[in-house]
Amino acid sequence: MSSFFVRGFREYKRHIGMKKAFAEWAERLKAILISVDRTMSGDECAERGRIYNQSSLLLMPLVEIAWSDGRVTRGESDPIVQAAGVYGLVETSDGYRDLMEDLLSRPSPPKVEAMWGEFVELVKDLPEDHRELLTFGLLAQAHFIAEQSSDSVIEFLRGARISINQEEALLCLANQLEKAKAVAVESDIKKIVAARLEKEKLQREFEEASVNHDYFQETNNMATLDDYTQLIPLVPLVKTAWAEGRVTKRERNLIFEAAQRMGIESGSTGHQRLTEWLQMHPTEEFYDSALDVLRQSLQPLDTDEKTRRQIDLLNECTLIAEASGGSWNFPGGGVKICDEEIAVINHIAKKIDVAEAPAQIRGNR
Repeated sequence: MSSFFVRGFREYKRHIGMKKAFAEWAERLKAILISVDRTMSGDECAERGRIYNQSSLLLMPLVEIAWSDGRVTRGESDPIVQAAGVYGLVETSDGYRDLMEDLLSRPSPPKVEAMWGEFVELVKDLPEDHRELLTFGLLAQAHFIAEQSSDSVIEFLRGARISINQEEALLCLANQLEKAKAVAVESDIKKIVAARLEKEKLQREFEEASVNHDYFQETNNMATLDDYTQLIPLVPLVKTAWAEGRVTKRERNLIFEAAQRMGIESGSTGHQRLTEWLQMHPTEEFYDSALDVLRQSLQPLDTDEKTRRQIDLLNECTLIAEASGGSWNFPGGGVKICDEEIAVINHIAKKIDVAEAPAQIRGNR
């Protein structure tokens, strides 16, 4: 067998391997999107979907690579449509039409720029390890798309892979992905720095308000929303949300919903204070002081009412814990609660004189 055909056979085997890897990456990237969706409320997901569907953001780099040499070949469009199918984007005629429009007519620069902006926001929602996985997977898929540009069987057998234009486009894509990660890291650093700067302020304000615990009892019947009395029952929820080191969008929304049920309206002083607690992690001293006040506020109640409030509070904490989607070791989701959340809820139960945590927590050990 001539060297030409030997090389052609090797290219064929290599192509089959890359094609399989492309499909596997689509499934892995879909799993990452699912992890993001679990941290969002339905309204937020709908809003983002109205502007740019999250899944379409993963197709945007592939479409740009396909258009880098001025046309999209059948070899390039087929795997892109395959990935869209994995993401569920072609299940409706509208989704299929939108994708075909991008493949038949190159997306305008403003549209691409806007989608990159949305992509950065998507990356910000991910933990660092998932950011790396996302960008690596997109680059691997983009390389495969670039190699499908030629319709010539002879060029394929000769191993002609990527044109100069596509090499430049791949380099540009790599730079864009690194820039998106850098922006996300910068955002994380700013949050950490801001949290450190605010810790002392939050602790000082709380200590000033709780110098005399009678303050909370004296103001308990006041109608104002800007004192700590109405916020104290929410502190256990805040502590549970911070158990894994960050507060997800879903957890934040559930806490705000609880606040609304308590009469703490958006725009009030109390709502603003709660927002600060969810943005900057309060200190352990803060939590301990608040839980001590909460325990004292339950003491005057009769046994049945006290027990009911304690259990209701721990059940609220359990819902917050479940909202985070569990540990990354359990990507399937469900109501798995991670060890950190279990420890926090057990600590809260002990602080408010509950002998045993709810069954949901004990069952997740």
